[in-house]
This record gives sequence, C-alpha cells and structure tokens, in this order.
Amino acid sequence: MLQPLTLIDRQNAQAFNEWGNQVGQCIGCDLNLKVSLEPSSTRTLVLASKETYGISVDAPVSILRFAKPERGLGNYNAGDLVGIIAPDCDIPRYYSLASSRSDGFLEICVRKQPNGRCSSFLSGLEAGQKVTAFVKRNPEFNVKHSQKPLILIGSGAGIGPLMGFLRGLRGRRPVYMYWGGRSKLSDFLYESTLDEMKDRGDLTALSTAFSRDQNPVYVQSKLLADEGNLRTQILQGADIMVCGGQAMAKDVSNILSDILSPLKITLADLKSQKRFVEDVY
Repeated sequence: MLQPLTLIDRQNAQAFNEWGNQVGQCIGCDLNLKVSLEPSSTRTLVLASKETYGISVDAPVSILRFAKPERGLGNYNAGDLVGIIAPDCDIPRYYSLASSRSDGFLEICVRKQPNGRCSSFLSGLEAGQKVTAFVKRNPEFNVKHSQKPLILIGSGAGIGPLMGFLRGLRGRRPVYMYWGGRSKLSDFLYESTLDEMKDRGDLTALSTAFSRDQNPVYVQSKLLADEGNLRTQILQGADIMVCGGQAMAKDVSNILSDILSPLKITLADLKSQKRFVEDVY
C-alpha cells in the first residue's frame, strides 16, 4: 500500500483530485485527475419558505422548503440526495432529503459552512428565488417496510432525513429519536413539528441533548442513559439509522458497541443484517 485509505465524500471532485496528486507523488507521475459531475438533466426548484436557526451560537442552519416540480425529479424519498449546483460552480453539493415526493414539497436542512460556496448560496436565498437541482438515489439509507421499532440518531442538520422518515411512517411503527443540537433556545430544529408528532403518536419518544447550554449534554450521553430501553428495542429487532457529522457518528458507534456488548451482539452483526445504517458527512 502506497498511502492510507482515502474516502471521497459524496463525489467531492476537489478531494478526488487531491487524492490523485498524492498517488502521483508516490509513483513519480503527474496525475491531473478531472471529473465532471454535472448531470445531463437538471430541474429548477423554487424556494417556498425558509427557517433559520442557530445564529446566536455561530452555527446557522436553515430549513429550506422548495415547491415540488411537476415533473423531472422522479419519485424521490426521504434519505435520497438532492444535488444543488450553485451559481458559478460546476460541482454539485449533495444534501439529504427531509421529504418524499408524496409530501408535496422538497425540503432540506443546510448548515452554513465557513467559506462554503453552496451552503452560503442556499443560506442567502429568499422565498421565490430559484436553484438548479437534481435527485440522486440513496437506497442504502431508506426506511424498511417493517412494524419493528426504529431508532433514529442524529445531530445538527442531520435531523433532516430523520424528519422525512417520520413523516412517511405516520405512526406505523414505534420510533425512538435521539438528537443533539447546540442550544435549545437557538437551534432546536423542528421543535413544534416534533411536539405534534409526539401528540399524534407518530413519534414514540424523543430525547434531545444540547452541547452549548448551561449543562452541556451530548447525544451519546442520552444513549447511554437509555441503554436498558435500547437493548430491549434491539432484541425486538429494531433498526438503527444515524445521520450527522463524522465525530458524532464515531462517538455514537462506540457507545452503541458498549450497549450491545452484554447482548453478545456487535455493530458488525447489525450492519450485516442491514439493521444499522449511517449517512455521515
């Protein structure tokens, strides 16, 4: 092996080119890799509404809801990816869908990244403005048809597809959600919608953690505090879906491994059964 394994997140052309440069240095050959990712067919989406959270904790996250186009995007589902092509940029950026076509709109959660060209463009949109987009299927991160429990774990904008799953299920199976944000007052995404889902019985239980409040708590701590219930649900055949940043996902995996240990079950076991899936960025 010439160099350590490198993972390219969601077809990031810049990261792929950098990997090529590193390989070229190892083999003494100038590798100038170029890749064109713009699809042959795109559609125009019109922004219907925007809600922005997290400004006071320097982590702006916007919930962007676009009107559903009459045709062209196909039968998309929550957990699929929408590729957005920002102005003056030929490389799409991918965001997990927080809605399915049957919802009547296309919704995403976007955290504004420092110097992020596409996230800055999206965060600055106002209702009525348009974006160029296409949908990419993500079949490995879709909810199974099952009546067994579902455990949803996420942080920050990772709540997007989890909300989409909840909308689609409409109470057809028990759902336990664990989600982490920075501050309850400034970036509790979908708070009112989650309350309504709990009242209707679409969401069995919700456990939240906020890392910038007076008593900081992280989502992995909430999992550990609820380890008994998690073991019970897993023994009953629960599926686990995780969405969020790499650091959070790594901590969650470590905690879940500890929780599973007394059951003589590993995360690898659950992955092989497609009962543990991640969408990590």
